[in-house]
Amino acid sequence: MSHNGYKIMKSVTACVLFLLVAGLTGCATAPPTVSAGDTADTITYEVYGMDCPGCHGGVEKNLKKIPGVADAAANWKEKTIVLTLAPDEEVSHAAVEQAVKDSNFSLGKRID
Repeated sequence: MSHNGYKIMKSVTACVLFLLVAGLTGCATAPPTVSAGDTADTITYEVYGMDCPGCHGGVEKNLKKIPGVADAAANWKEKTIVLTLAPDEEVSHAAVEQAVKDSNFSLGKRID
């Protein structure tokens, strides 16, 4: 094997080992977690149908009724809602979708 072939083989082996170790340990792929004592977790969604400053009140009110939601903020200009979750709480997509639908809007995709 030539000297250049040996260097390439050595580099490939090092890359494969790095990827294997990173994959096994979850390096750079593990999502951040929120637990008691951490700051509140937020979820942002697109919302369709909000087209005036008065639109946000009803959807915020309905979103705040969902168990586990500590706060909700709607932005009609950006067409988004931001939910702040209580510590150690999870909220289902279906519950958010229903609250938005009950407010006569359509829920878009999650954007965070």
